[in-house]
Amino acid sequence: MLSRLRQTIAPGALLATFIFCDNVHTAMDSTVHIFDGCDVLSLVHQLKNENVEIRRKAVQDLGGQAGLVGLDERALPALTSCLQDKDSKVRMWSICALRYASANVKPSIPRIIELFSDEDAEVRQASALFFTYRPQYGKQAYVALQKALSDKDLLVRVRSAWAVLLINPRENAGMAVLAKGLKIEDSKIRNEVVRAFGELGIPGLSVLKTAVKEENPIVRLTATQAMAEVALNLGADKKQEFPHDTTESLIELLKHEDKETVYSAVYALGIIGPAAKAAVPRITDLLKDPDRSVRWIAASELRMFGDAAKAAVPALTQLLKDEDEQIRRAAKNTLNSLQR
Repeated sequence: MLSRLRQTIAPGALLATFIFCDNVHTAMDSTVHIFDGCDVLSLVHQLKNENVEIRRKAVQDLGGQAGLVGLDERALPALTSCLQDKDSKVRMWSICALRYASANVKPSIPRIIELFSDEDAEVRQASALFFTYRPQYGKQAYVALQKALSDKDLLVRVRSAWAVLLINPRENAGMAVLAKGLKIEDSKIRNEVVRAFGELGIPGLSVLKTAVKEENPIVRLTATQAMAEVALNLGADKKQEFPHDTTESLIELLKHEDKETVYSAVYALGIIGPAAKAAVPRITDLLKDPDRSVRWIAASELRMFGDAAKAAVPALTQLLKDEDEQIRRAAKNTLNSLQR
């Protein structure tokens, strides 16, 4: 399920695990140390090495550092040159690193746009993803992004749609690509679609509201998760802006026979919080559900509805006798929260 917690790096940590390139087959999960200035200059020098493995390692390390502390500007010219490297991995990882550059990344933009025509799909995927991180440059790439909506690679299409919609939320072609992405069985693609809808926000909810009614469980679950991501990104002070009819569509899912769907709906409603207080009676009923995961999520999320959930105190108290320890703990924590 979606997580409310964003990963953070402890201040002063010398080591950190970091994935700075999100491509399906080439995401890097490596231990990266915090470099000093000498390290950066050494890595920049290695980017010119004839040995492709040395160049790959150098660009990975520079990208790893960039994701942690920002890209050192002294690496910008070399990374921009690497966008024309004969090795596709070096080109792709250079794009990934440049996502974390400052405003001085502007000279790199034309070359990144050119890479939408690269023969390697992973390079095109990285190019599209770049503009979801840096949408302020999206208008410059708009023609290339629109063309990429028809790319033969699905991930390129999804990421390009994401970028296009960040520039123009009314772009129907981009919305159609994301809507199709909800039906893809590949979990990596679906996760990207969830992230895209989450950033797009309220304009994408009309598509999601229809998608949660689909018979296909993959579509329902992905759309429900995307709704949760939208609510999460709104922030606590804007949850009232979450459309009432969309909240109602989530409440309807609480009666669904598929337990994963119910679980996802409870979670999403919990993120919306007090603005979805109409869900409290049905979620309270779920405290008696025979499925332990449903009882657990209901007990855990009721606290998110504030005073409206106090009506559930008797049922939560009864749940303290549940045979499952985790459920008893969830009920106790929620009761403590409601009694403060």
